[in-house]
Amino acid sequence: MLLDTIKEIEQLKMKNEDVGRKIILHINAEKRKVLSEVKNEFINFFREKDFKITEPNGLILASYGSYKISLTIPSADAVFLGAFSVVHINIDGTLKKNYTVPIVEINRSNGANIRTINIPKTEIEKLKQEKANLLSKFEELQNRLTNLNNFRLGFTYYDTDERKKNPHIVISSMPYSTFKEILPLLF
Repeated sequence: MLLDTIKEIEQLKMKNEDVGRKIILHINAEKRKVLSEVKNEFINFFREKDFKITEPNGLILASYGSYKISLTIPSADAVFLGAFSVVHINIDGTLKKNYTVPIVEINRSNGANIRTINIPKTEIEKLKQEKANLLSKFEELQNRLTNLNNFRLGFTYYDTDERKKNPHIVISSMPYSTFKEILPLLF
């Protein structure tokens, strides 16, 4: 019985890793698409306003005279805490501002899951508990994988300079579905 439980635990770990990899591949593909759209929407927005667009050193720079607005886009594979990705907008001219634009999942709660667990007393109980936890995690991952067709990324934003002064500033709570919805709010 003990060896069977250990084998089941190891098989569940492998299944969880496999499903997790599939989820990450899908999410990274979506991040690549969204980051490409961010770049295009930024360029189009400022071209329409007669700004000169250049791409020095991995930045996208929109300039008009001495006024410069830069967009920093990370690699799609970069990992962030609390967001799938984050882009930065820096304004340099008479007005100097910095904005952070987290890319988040639309229609998903970012709240914490709280569970109560019994602390097992014996090694067999520990194994049974581990198996139950892995099975529960597998069901969650499988559900997430099944529902990835509903996965959508959106944007929030905040004034980075103000956030440094007051870390309790509320980030725009409702995500915008496109980056171009945010640009007119900032400019």
